[in-house]
Amino acid sequence: MLAKGLLVLSLLGSWSCVSGSKSSTQVEDVKPNEDTVVKKSSNNCQPLSGQLKNLPTFIQDKSLMINEFLRDCTTETGEKGYMKGSSWTAMGFPCTGGRGSVEWKGSVYAPKVVTFEFANNCPMNLSSTRSIETELRDILEIPEQSKLIALYPFSIVYWEVSDFRDADVGNKVELFSAQARKEAWNQFQRKEPIKVRLFGRENALVRTKHFYQVEGQIEKDGEENFIFKVDAVEVLKENQVAEIKKRCLKIKPRRNCRQLFKI
Repeated sequence: MLAKGLLVLSLLGSWSCVSGSKSSTQVEDVKPNEDTVVKKSSNNCQPLSGQLKNLPTFIQDKSLMINEFLRDCTTETGEKGYMKGSSWTAMGFPCTGGRGSVEWKGSVYAPKVVTFEFANNCPMNLSSTRSIETELRDILEIPEQSKLIALYPFSIVYWEVSDFRDADVGNKVELFSAQARKEAWNQFQRKEPIKVRLFGRENALVRTKHFYQVEGQIEKDGEENFIFKVDAVEVLKENQVAEIKKRCLKIKPRRNCRQLFKI
């Protein structure tokens, strides 16, 4: 009996060792699979390069801002990137496609006020997602599987006529000072550009994370229209936005500058 008992215990011990060995092997098999998944995910991170290196970025030839890729990431080497297949957003500028509305009160030779309206429906240089994707893929490294998901029109919060004291809130740039009505209007009629600075966001009603300064020129486009040429776009820092707000607060009668410049 004792011999049989020892034999049973010996067999149980052997089975336990084999079972434990299998369990250990299974755990080891899981780890490489997890590592593989991590590496695969990391390999899907496309590094930002060229004009996409620092987003948002302005593509001057197309009068277009590339704002962001919705799924950003960091490559294995620590570079900023976006996941392959990530959708992206862009921002266009009203009236860069021409047909901006020009209105004046009084005589065309001596107007009391001149208004250039930058309405959100004013044509942009590129106005369809298909045309943007087609043209940008020729000059930027955007994978075929990454699609443009949204195109915003730049919304003006505040503006200044560069060489004159005229400034105000809203999307209608006006020449109202005596000097601007005489000099800038005559420039425009001679088809010489009027330099302006525009400040705003992708959406005037929503506080988006970027506040832009746009340097550009208003040029005559036909008898009663204008076209806007964008020279440069800068994403402003908080201290820069505060400085612009101070200039806005000097407007009389007072405007809602404190609300408009919140970021």
